[in-house]
Amino acid sequence: MKKIIAILLTLAIAFSAAGSFSFAADFSKGKTVAEMDFATISDLHFYPESLMSNTDAWREYCEGTTKQYPQSEAIIRTAIETALSRNPDLRYILVPGDLTKDSEYEAHIKLAAMLEEYEEKYNVDFLVTTGNHDINQEKAVSFASGKQESTRALQASEFDDVYKNLGYDLAFSRYSEDGANIQNQLSYAADLKDNDGNYSYRLIVIDSCIYAFDGETPFKETGGRVTPELMTWVKKLAEDAYENGKTPMVMIHHGLAAHMESEPSITFAFPLYDYLEVAETFADWGIHYAFTGHLHTDDISSVINDNGEALYDIETASVTSYPCTYREMTVSTYKNGESNMTFDSIPFDEAVAFNYDGKVYEKGTYGNEVLQ
Repeated sequence: MKKIIAILLTLAIAFSAAGSFSFAADFSKGKTVAEMDFATISDLHFYPESLMSNTDAWREYCEGTTKQYPQSEAIIRTAIETALSRNPDLRYILVPGDLTKDSEYEAHIKLAAMLEEYEEKYNVDFLVTTGNHDINQEKAVSFASGKQESTRALQASEFDDVYKNLGYDLAFSRYSEDGANIQNQLSYAADLKDNDGNYSYRLIVIDSCIYAFDGETPFKETGGRVTPELMTWVKKLAEDAYENGKTPMVMIHHGLAAHMESEPSITFAFPLYDYLEVAETFADWGIHYAFTGHLHTDDISSVINDNGEALYDIETASVTSYPCTYREMTVSTYKNGESNMTFDSIPFDEAVAFNYDGKVYEKGTYGNEVLQ
């Protein structure tokens, strides 16, 4: 990738804080040979109504967070329906982790069922990965009895079974099946079809979370890391992608670039541990795009290594926290093998009215007006 891309992306980042924006680079790279439209909906923090209660304990719990747990299902459904309404041919929706409030087993089961419902109805594929809130959290609680009580948390060994139809069904490679050790065990890779139906893109989905393996010790780690063994697996996948005419990309919960100057020192658990080394290495292997979440902001940042190769971290905000947005993207690949992307940050209710608790909010008003 040329350094000019980094300059143009830097200009695009300046507009990201203001809300929805688009970025498209116009390069003379020859004929466009592949193009893929897709969306990213991140940090869902879903919490099912079955675990809630009409009590002071539940209301006080919700008042202490920016996450909209009571509205989470309605927001997620509206975001998905908005994305599919704006692009009825949308084939893929990526979900870069933090699927649930705090790994509640019941939340995972109901979320998976919800996403499968949309897959069947709209012929769209979801690809999910883990976030630091998704496995064996000690904060997995229920308020169904009227008071806060611990509830069953999802274990690492259960994740790929619960989400077996939401990314793992598309996988041609599983890291845990390739002789890997248990860290990063839920990573997988899937080849994705472009808009013409050809397998032109490879998504490497990395489980970067640090969680207890024994199913007993509560998981407390917010940060993430990848092992040398996982890096070897990723390298092989990237090399094989290029040998077979595919563009490799990565989805991972933790950031591969700093999105604020102070992030590595103050919010050190949000970028991946050793993120600079990982990002620079990925860039050398021809992986130039990473789709991340975790920080709850819409932002694009980059790492450029000593060889002039860039890794762009395309971070998507939490759909259930103000201003409740998701991303729409298009990746284009040219005859010379280079590529570029366009980005839009979309309010979750841009195309579909938001219906919650018996009240209907007009399109585009809930996040921009009610929450603000």
